Amino acid sequence: MVLPKSVTVPAPRTGSASTKATAGSRLFFDVPQPRALLALDVAGATASAMVIVNTVVHVRDLLGRPEGSARSTPGP
Repeated sequence: MVLPKSVTVPAPRTGSASTKATAGSRLFFDVPQPRALLALDVAGATASAMVIVNTVVHVRDLLGRPEGSARSTPGP
């Protein structure tokens, strides 16, 4: 990401609380580079989540445990 060479002072935030609260998000989505970085981050997080979830399913199937089983050792 390349930072701009000229530094501009942002205008003071005026308006309602919701306008002030969303000012950073609006600033973030106005620039194309952070949007692309966010898309890559979401894609990576989605892939990681799929690996984590499928690992649990795969290990459960490999060990032959029933679907509702949450304990690692047999109960009394």
